[in-house]
Amino acid sequence: MVTMDMTGSRLTRPLIVLTGTFAFNNRTLLGKYVDNNKARVLFNKSHWMTNEIAIIYLSEIKLMYPGRKIGLIWDYAAAHFSEEVIVWLENDNATNESGTIIILEYVDRGLTCVYQMCDITINRPLKSGIKRKYECHRYENRQLNDSGKYYDHVVTRDDIISFISEAYAKINSENLADRYIARSFDICGLNPYDTNLDLFKKHLDSLSECQIYKNALECQQRLN
Repeated sequence: MVTMDMTGSRLTRPLIVLTGTFAFNNRTLLGKYVDNNKARVLFNKSHWMTNEIAIIYLSEIKLMYPGRKIGLIWDYAAAHFSEEVIVWLENDNATNESGTIIILEYVDRGLTCVYQMCDITINRPLKSGIKRKYECHRYENRQLNDSGKYYDHVVTRDDIISFISEAYAKINSENLADRYIARSFDICGLNPYDTNLDLFKKHLDSLSECQIYKNALECQQRLN
C-alpha cells in the first residue's frame, strides 16, 4: 500500500502484504516484523487488500497524525468502501481519544490512470527502483554451480522488504530537493488549497492527446 503525504511531500512507511496466515493469527511472523520501522509487514492468504488489512491501514494512518483531521483519497477497491470498513471508521472517528479523524474521498471508477496521484507520479519510479534493487541483488549474489554456470540466488521475504524500503527512501530523499510528490496533488486537481487548477488543466489537456485517455474521460463525462 503506497501512501503519499502532500504536506510533507513524501511517502509514508509502506504497508506490505505478503502471503501467509493472517498476521494476528500468526505470532511467529508478526513477532519477526513488528519492530520493523521501515515497513509495516502483514500477511494473509491472498496477499491482497482485505477488510481487515484496510482497517489496520487506517489505524496506522491515524497513528501517524494524532489529533489531526486527515483527508484520505483512495480508489474503489472493494475493501475501501465495504460496510465493515466504513462502519469501523465512523465508530473510531466518533470515539478516538486523540480526536484523530479520517475523511474519505474516492477517485472515480475508471479514472485512476487519469488523476490518482500514485498512478500518475509514483508507480513508475517506485517499480523501477524496486526492480533495480532486485537486479543488483541478483548480480551481487550470483554463484557458480558445478557445471560452471551461474544460478540465481534465492530472494527471501526479507530481501523483498529491503528492496521496497530502499526504493521508498530514495524517492523521499529526492523530494527534499524537488517536491514532486506534493506537486502531483496539483497536477491531479486534488490539492484543496489550489484555487486556479492550472496544472490540472494542463494535465487534462495533455491526456486528451492520447486516444485511450480521451475515451476514458469521455466515458466518465457521459456517466456523470
